[in-house]
Amino acid sequence: MALTVMIAISVIFAVLLLRRMIAPKPVAQAANTRPGRMTKKTAESPVPARLPYHAVSCRSGAGNCAAVEALKDQRFLVEDAPQLPLADCTSSERCKCKYLHHQDRRDTDDDRRALYGIKSEFYEYTSKQNRRVKNGRRESDWEVEQPYDQI
Repeated sequence: MALTVMIAISVIFAVLLLRRMIAPKPVAQAANTRPGRMTKKTAESPVPARLPYHAVSCRSGAGNCAAVEALKDQRFLVEDAPQLPLADCTSSERCKCKYLHHQDRRDTDDDRRALYGIKSEFYEYTSKQNRRVKNGRRESDWEVEQPYDQI
């Protein structure tokens, strides 16, 4: 009887966790945007604002500016990017230099921490003994092993 109840509770718990993981994220608030940072293109389709780690690099226009060519392989956060035209620009009146925008390389769908946490929680409900050991890297830490549960 107790085993059946425990199995039923663990199945319900697993279903709830899977539903939470599979549920789509709301469009209005992506996982890697700050709250309240939305811009609207039209009333029907809101477009999220640029992410806080959006990067830009400088590219010279038709004038082949030497100052921008020196920075062409550097990426800057939007807040840290140098103001165009640069101070030592060769054609500051007709500067055609521009920013080249780069996508954020971090992917919100590749977060594997949630799955690891679930494995740890399920480990507590098994009848097996927890044999994981938490020791340091020093030689003196390995003299007496302490089980992870007793630390």
